[in-house]
Amino acid sequence: MRVEDAVEIFHQLGWNPSKHVDYFAEKTFGNRVVHIGFKLKDFGVYERFEATNSLKVSEFTEAVFLIHGKKKNANTHFKVDLRHKVRFQDPEITRKHIEAACDKAIEWAMSVDIDQRYEELCNLDPSTPGAAGVWHLAALALKHHTDKLLTYQKKFETGDRCGFVNFITKDYIDRAVALAERGASA
Repeated sequence: MRVEDAVEIFHQLGWNPSKHVDYFAEKTFGNRVVHIGFKLKDFGVYERFEATNSLKVSEFTEAVFLIHGKKKNANTHFKVDLRHKVRFQDPEITRKHIEAACDKAIEWAMSVDIDQRYEELCNLDPSTPGAAGVWHLAALALKHHTDKLLTYQKKFETGDRCGFVNFITKDYIDRAVALAERGASA
């Protein structure tokens, strides 16, 4: 199977396939967007299909973009399934393989406890590398933890970065505070 064939199968199954750096397909279920990143390789004697699942949540995605300054490169994955990478290796990858990968992704994404994940993100150490600091701020803002955000804001004003990675500036904290305050008054 060629990757173009896999893209067409995802499309036929109601997914929105695309390519950023790698190929992926997304499908929306209410406020959840199931994301499958996939690779297809032909080794001559066999083909391999690999997929990694992640979940996006619409309100969280919006919050991350807002806090990140609406930058297009913001990582908005709410949760990534690190334990259940899908891999099929057969003489030929078929539609049934892709259907099975889709079914597994949907099953996993629907099993994610959204409230529990928000709690995990609210309790993250701000020094966690990568996008985790932005996720932490977004979760705090969406769950209206204004006091904690105001504490971060005051510390940033004195030069204390609270352990956040370098790309997170006071502007990020300010936007998180504004989002939390706007949501708390709604």
